[in-house]
Amino acid sequence: LHIRSRRQRQMCIRDSNCNDDTPMYHFDFYRITNVLEAVNLGIEDYLYSNHLCFIEWSENITTLLPEKYLDINIKLTSESQREISFQSYDRRK
Repeated sequence: LHIRSRRQRQMCIRDSNCNDDTPMYHFDFYRITNVLEAVNLGIEDYLYSNHLCFIEWSENITTLLPEKYLDINIKLTSESQREISFQSYDRRK
C-alpha cells in the first residue's frame, strides 16, 4: 500500500493505491469550517474521479457529496467493541 499525505488548514488527504494500483483517497474533514475549504482543496475532482473515496466527518461537506454514496458509520460501544452500520444514499430518486 502506497500512501502520500498532505495537510492543508488542518484537513488531511491520504492518496493511496490498492494492490492493483487502483487509486483510493482518504479525507479527514474534522476541522473544516465551511465547504468552500473543501472546494478549494479540489474535493470534487476526487469525488468524481471514479476512484474510491473514504471521508471522515462527511457531515461537514454534505452538500458536496455525490448523488449516490455509501455511508459507513463506526460507533464505539465499549473499549473493545464497535458497531458498524451501512446506509446507501441515492438522491436521484
